[in-house]
Amino acid sequence: MAVKPCKDCGQPVSTSAKQCPHCGKPQKSGNPAAQLTGAAVLGILIAVWLSSPDPEPTPDRSSAAVEKAPKTPEQLAAERQRVRTGAARGYCREVIEDNLHDPDSADWEPSYKWPVSTRDDQLTVEVSLRANNAFGGKVFNTYTCVVEIQGNMIGLVSLE
Repeated sequence: MAVKPCKDCGQPVSTSAKQCPHCGKPQKSGNPAAQLTGAAVLGILIAVWLSSPDPEPTPDRSSAAVEKAPKTPEQLAAERQRVRTGAARGYCREVIEDNLHDPDSADWEPSYKWPVSTRDDQLTVEVSLRANNAFGGKVFNTYTCVVEIQGNMIGLVSLE
Protein backbone atom coordinates (compact mmCIF):
# COMPACT_ATOMS: atom_id res chain seq x y z
CA MET A 1 0.00 0.00 0.00
CA ALA A 2 1.59 3.24 -1.19
CA VAL A 3 1.27 6.59 0.54
CA LYS A 4 1.18 9.95 -1.18
CA PRO A 5 0.60 13.49 0.07
CA CYS A 6 -2.94 14.94 -0.07
CA LYS A 7 -3.14 17.63 -2.75
CA ASP A 8 -5.23 19.82 -0.45
CA CYS A 9 -3.62 19.61 3.01
CA GLY A 10 -0.31 17.85 2.21
CA GLN A 11 -0.76 15.13 4.90
CA PRO A 12 0.07 11.50 3.96
CA VAL A 13 -2.85 9.56 2.42
CA SER A 14 -3.01 5.93 1.28
CA THR A 15 -3.44 5.49 -2.49
CA SER A 16 -6.38 3.18 -1.77
CA ALA A 17 -8.21 5.80 0.38
CA LYS A 18 -11.28 7.43 -1.15
CA GLN A 19 -10.79 10.63 0.84
CA CYS A 20 -8.14 12.26 3.00
CA PRO A 21 -8.51 11.22 6.68
CA HIS A 22 -7.21 14.65 7.76
CA CYS A 23 -9.18 17.16 5.63
CA GLY A 24 -11.85 14.93 3.99
CA LYS A 25 -11.01 15.94 0.41
CA PRO A 26 -11.96 13.17 -2.08
CA GLN A 27 -8.94 11.46 -3.60
CA LYS A 28 -8.67 10.24 -7.17
CA SER A 29 -8.88 6.50 -7.31
CA GLY A 30 -7.23 4.20 -9.78
CA ASN A 31 -3.81 4.10 -11.31
CA PRO A 32 -3.20 6.94 -13.81
CA ALA A 33 -0.82 4.74 -15.82
CA ALA A 34 -3.51 2.06 -16.17
CA GLN A 35 -6.07 4.68 -17.22
CA LEU A 36 -3.66 6.06 -19.83
CA THR A 37 -2.92 2.55 -21.12
CA GLY A 38 -6.64 1.78 -21.41
CA ALA A 39 -7.25 4.98 -23.37
CA ALA A 40 -4.35 4.20 -25.70
CA VAL A 41 -5.65 0.68 -26.39
CA LEU A 42 -9.12 2.04 -27.10
CA GLY A 43 -7.65 4.63 -29.48
CA ILE A 44 -5.69 1.95 -31.34
CA LEU A 45 -8.80 -0.25 -31.72
CA ILE A 46 -10.80 2.67 -33.12
CA ALA A 47 -8.00 3.54 -35.56
CA VAL A 48 -7.79 -0.08 -36.78
CA TRP A 49 -11.56 -0.25 -37.21
CA LEU A 50 -11.68 3.02 -39.16
CA SER A 51 -8.79 2.05 -41.44
CA SER A 52 -10.05 -1.45 -42.22
CA PRO A 53 -11.46 -1.93 -45.73
CA ASP A 54 -15.17 -2.42 -46.20
CA PRO A 55 -16.23 -6.05 -46.47
CA GLU A 56 -17.21 -7.38 -49.85
CA PRO A 57 -20.64 -6.10 -50.74
CA THR A 58 -23.29 -8.78 -50.55
CA PRO A 59 -25.94 -9.12 -53.20
CA ASP A 60 -29.02 -7.09 -52.36
CA ARG A 61 -31.85 -9.44 -51.52
CA SER A 62 -34.38 -6.81 -50.56
CA SER A 63 -37.83 -6.98 -52.08
CA ALA A 64 -37.01 -3.98 -54.26
CA ALA A 65 -34.08 -5.76 -55.89
CA VAL A 66 -36.01 -8.93 -56.68
CA GLU A 67 -37.96 -8.69 -59.88
CA LYS A 68 -41.59 -9.42 -59.29
CA ALA A 69 -43.86 -10.76 -61.92
CA PRO A 70 -46.57 -8.29 -62.88
CA LYS A 71 -49.90 -8.94 -61.20
CA THR A 72 -52.72 -10.40 -63.21
CA PRO A 73 -55.96 -8.44 -63.59
CA GLU A 74 -57.62 -10.89 -61.20
CA GLN A 75 -54.93 -10.29 -58.56
CA LEU A 76 -55.26 -6.53 -58.95
CA ALA A 77 -59.05 -6.74 -58.62
CA ALA A 78 -58.78 -8.93 -55.50
CA GLU A 79 -56.24 -6.55 -53.93
CA ARG A 80 -58.45 -3.55 -54.74
CA GLN A 81 -61.45 -5.31 -53.16
CA ARG A 82 -59.45 -6.12 -49.98
CA VAL A 83 -58.46 -2.47 -49.64
CA ARG A 84 -62.02 -1.27 -50.26
CA THR A 85 -63.43 -3.81 -47.77
CA GLY A 86 -60.93 -2.77 -45.08
CA ALA A 87 -61.69 0.91 -45.66
CA ALA A 88 -65.45 0.29 -45.47
CA ARG A 89 -65.13 -1.70 -42.24
CA GLY A 90 -62.93 0.96 -40.63
CA TYR A 91 -65.19 3.81 -41.70
CA CYS A 92 -68.31 2.00 -40.46
CA ARG A 93 -66.70 1.42 -37.08
CA GLU A 94 -65.91 5.14 -36.77
CA VAL A 95 -69.48 6.11 -37.70
CA ILE A 96 -71.00 3.61 -35.26
CA GLU A 97 -68.68 4.72 -32.44
CA ASP A 98 -69.79 8.31 -33.05
CA ASN A 99 -73.42 7.19 -32.60
CA LEU A 100 -72.96 5.08 -29.44
CA HIS A 101 -73.92 6.50 -26.06
CA ASP A 102 -70.82 4.97 -24.40
CA PRO A 103 -68.29 4.00 -27.12
CA ASP A 104 -65.72 2.83 -24.54
CA SER A 105 -68.12 0.12 -23.35
CA ALA A 106 -68.43 -1.48 -26.79
CA ASP A 107 -67.44 -5.14 -27.17
CA TRP A 108 -66.61 -5.34 -30.86
CA GLU A 109 -66.56 -8.54 -32.83
CA PRO A 110 -63.30 -8.72 -34.85
CA SER A 111 -63.83 -6.67 -38.01
CA TYR A 112 -62.62 -9.46 -40.32
CA LYS A 113 -65.78 -11.34 -39.28
CA TRP A 114 -68.09 -8.53 -40.41
CA PRO A 115 -69.80 -9.63 -43.63
CA VAL A 116 -69.37 -7.23 -46.54
CA SER A 117 -71.35 -7.25 -49.76
CA THR A 118 -70.56 -5.13 -52.79
CA ARG A 119 -72.85 -3.56 -55.36
CA ASP A 120 -71.25 -1.14 -57.82
CA ASP A 121 -69.39 1.46 -55.71
CA GLN A 122 -71.40 0.72 -52.57
CA LEU A 123 -70.33 -1.68 -49.85
CA THR A 124 -72.72 -2.94 -47.18
CA VAL A 125 -71.15 -3.93 -43.86
CA GLU A 126 -73.02 -5.87 -41.14
CA VAL A 127 -71.67 -5.05 -37.67
CA SER A 128 -72.72 -6.72 -34.40
CA LEU A 129 -71.62 -5.51 -30.98
CA ARG A 130 -72.60 -5.13 -27.34
CA ALA A 131 -72.47 -1.68 -25.75
CA ASN A 132 -73.96 0.19 -22.80
CA ASN A 133 -77.18 2.06 -23.46
CA ALA A 134 -78.14 5.36 -21.78
CA PHE A 135 -79.25 3.45 -18.65
CA GLY A 136 -75.94 1.59 -18.32
CA GLY A 137 -77.34 -1.74 -19.49
CA LYS A 138 -75.34 -3.79 -21.98
CA VAL A 139 -77.38 -4.35 -25.14
CA PHE A 140 -76.70 -6.30 -28.32
CA ASN A 141 -77.02 -4.32 -31.55
CA THR A 142 -76.62 -5.14 -35.21
CA TYR A 143 -75.92 -2.29 -37.60
CA THR A 144 -76.12 -2.25 -41.37
CA CYS A 145 -73.71 0.35 -42.68
CA VAL A 146 -73.75 1.24 -46.37
CA VAL A 147 -70.81 3.27 -47.69
CA GLU A 148 -69.89 4.50 -51.12
CA ILE A 149 -66.30 4.55 -52.30
CA GLN A 150 -65.24 6.57 -55.31
CA GLY A 151 -61.51 6.86 -55.84
CA ASN A 152 -59.95 7.82 -52.50
CA MET A 153 -63.20 9.21 -51.10
CA ILE A 154 -65.52 7.27 -48.82
CA GLY A 155 -68.94 8.43 -47.66
CA LEU A 156 -71.83 7.12 -45.61
CA VAL A 157 -74.96 6.26 -47.56
CA SER A 158 -76.98 4.86 -44.66
CA LEU A 159 -76.69 3.44 -41.15
CA GLU A 160 -79.51 1.33 -39.77
